[in-house]
Amino acid sequence: MQRRIDPYKLLVWPAYLWLERLRRRCECRLLILAPDPDVAAWAEAPITCGPGNCTQALVLGPERVPWITRPAEARAEPALALLSARVHGHEVGGFAVIHAALAGVAAFDNGDARMYIDLALGGLSPARLRRFQEDLMREQQASKLPFPTPRADALIAALEKYGEVKGMRFGLLRVLGRREVALEPEQLETIIECRDIKRLELWLDRAVTATTAAEVLGD
Repeated sequence: MQRRIDPYKLLVWPAYLWLERLRRRCECRLLILAPDPDVAAWAEAPITCGPGNCTQALVLGPERVPWITRPAEARAEPALALLSARVHGHEVGGFAVIHAALAGVAAFDNGDARMYIDLALGGLSPARLRRFQEDLMREQQASKLPFPTPRADALIAALEKYGEVKGMRFGLLRVLGRREVALEPEQLETIIECRDIKRLELWLDRAVTATTAAEVLGD
């Protein structure tokens, strides 16, 4: 998800792509979700990495991702509904897109709920995330949710956990940034992929005094 024009990303995006290619031993594509049309146009430009070497992202801007607000449509196309929530969830009326996306995956296994929460809500600010959680709980109590109540309970629990993890990740990255502790692409990925609250708390405690990322993330 890319919300603003950031020239630094033109340096790190090729690194992410080639690191993933090395890890998976296959061809890879770089997908950028850009809710702002100007950011989408900027991100689409080829990145020249040297003679004969050019990286170009596949960019999905708001005009390329449909608004899916009906639960029936989301159940028919759950993957597209999740993408719609990720791109449009922050906009006015975006909560309807998120509700539809969650309805679309309500029939899936509850064990995967946190992954779906990550996909649907990853583009929301902390304040908007809290507001959505409050709306979800009110609608559950009023039995107005477009998916069964037992599934809603699981989704709300996953949402609460997601909010805690996202806040901890944000705090850790902010402390590292303010202290000018550099992160390699794989170290940044380790932080972003971590969903363990206790581990994130440990890393945050270390980040207050550490001078390198290795000191923070080491065992």
